[in-house]
Amino acid sequence: EAEDYSREAVRVAAAYCQCFMREDGTLKDSSDRGEPDFCNYNFFCELNGSGGGCQALARFRVSVSAGREVELYSAAFGPYRVKCNGKPVFDDRRAADWSRPFPAYAPDRTKISLRPGVNVIEFETDNNFLNWDLFFRADGIDWGEGELYELSATGAVVKGPLMRKPRRWRAPAISQTTCGYAAFAGIIGQRELKKALRDEYYRDYVSIRVPLFCQETEDTAKLSGWVMPPNTPWTMFFFLSGLFENGLADEALALLRKSWGVMLDRKAENTWEEWNCHSSLCHAWGASPSYFFHREILGVKHETLNDAELLVRPSLFDLEFAEGRVMLALNEWLDIALERRNGTTRVKVAIHSARKIKIDEKNLPPPLEIITVME
Repeated sequence: EAEDYSREAVRVAAAYCQCFMREDGTLKDSSDRGEPDFCNYNFFCELNGSGGGCQALARFRVSVSAGREVELYSAAFGPYRVKCNGKPVFDDRRAADWSRPFPAYAPDRTKISLRPGVNVIEFETDNNFLNWDLFFRADGIDWGEGELYELSATGAVVKGPLMRKPRRWRAPAISQTTCGYAAFAGIIGQRELKKALRDEYYRDYVSIRVPLFCQETEDTAKLSGWVMPPNTPWTMFFFLSGLFENGLADEALALLRKSWGVMLDRKAENTWEEWNCHSSLCHAWGASPSYFFHREILGVKHETLNDAELLVRPSLFDLEFAEGRVMLALNEWLDIALERRNGTTRVKVAIHSARKIKIDEKNLPPPLEIITVME
């Protein structure tokens, strides 16, 4: 059965790569999604962090020299409506839901008739718990600036009008989340993962869910081939695991510091759900640095618990010292202390277990002083 499973895993990996691998070794996020640019408003951000109203209204005055019919592509995370010259032309009543695809990857298509001269196009988007976003585009239309309003449930104006030019939204060249899942499953390796790494992470649109370690910019050179990092610590776990397991440990630690660093910079007392303070500020899935500390720094490889020897492969990276207790089972643990002192790397392992321990020092610079103690 093991041989059958291995053959099937190879077959699945080959099929996955055939479907999702580009010629340059990067991965697509979808086998069939389009890659068009969209205009974008994130109303939470455009309305200065306000979210007390029930709807947002974006109104445009579009001029054309001759009447014509155009195809409008639009999308939102929740219910929204479109009017053209006061006439309702589209109504999406679907409730906001995490199971829906990203709106810009599955836009609605609506034919609208423009008359000669000035036309008024309005989008009314309901506030929702995902992202209060609107995406839209139409070939040949110069949108210019739009009037933004925040409305109450009765349609009364809560805020506005504010004149805002819509921002440009484009699909990322690479998604680290996609690469992380594939690497975690053993489908891709170091070569592909390297292509997903950047020293800085740029974004060209605003959102309450954009990680705080990203830099928002309109610089087209910086946005060329932009990479989208995981938006949550939960998905970052898989990408970091792929980096650590494929010989990119230093890069993994640097990204871990960059991403979780936004919590430390803001004096967080618990790990957050996302890389900003707009969601849960006490979320268990943000605690994975403790896993990497045990596994990659103290070096305990739990997958070898049932082997003849338990493997311990510590690494100090650029740290001066590290110390911690790693549980193996009920009433079984290792106390591990690592320290650089006078040019020597000192490793002390206190063993509270009957298991045989194998210390692999290949990630530690010599000279070494290794002390093991049975306690």
